[in-house]
Amino acid sequence: MASLTGPSRTTQHDGLVTVEVPVSGPYGMTLGPGHNGRCGLIKQWDRLPNGKFGPIQVHGGVRLGDYVLRVNDLDVTTLSFKELKAAVIDSNLIHKILTFGSPSKYREILELKMGGKGLGGGAPGR
Repeated sequence: MASLTGPSRTTQHDGLVTVEVPVSGPYGMTLGPGHNGRCGLIKQWDRLPNGKFGPIQVHGGVRLGDYVLRVNDLDVTTLSFKELKAAVIDSNLIHKILTFGSPSKYREILELKMGGKGLGGGAPGR
């Protein structure tokens, strides 16, 4: 009998997922700006130049619409989208770990940072 395997963690069930990626891309994803031009979320999956899936999609626990929340120890939840992209493509690192979160986890984090004031103007993401 064949056994099925999958990711050990998913943003859908666990809220947060970390994925170790190569220091230099491409990573096989297109990012777009999040709520009010802050942070960034996965807009689409892209194939790598060799035709394969990128390391984040291969992981299996990250979904379209999930937010990039951290690059190594850098919290990017309130950075501008431009600053987030610079952090993601920075290759002057020894290793790179990206942390992703569901839209609901992103809202939860922002509300904690804003002291429960909410996001105003509707929910980010999907």
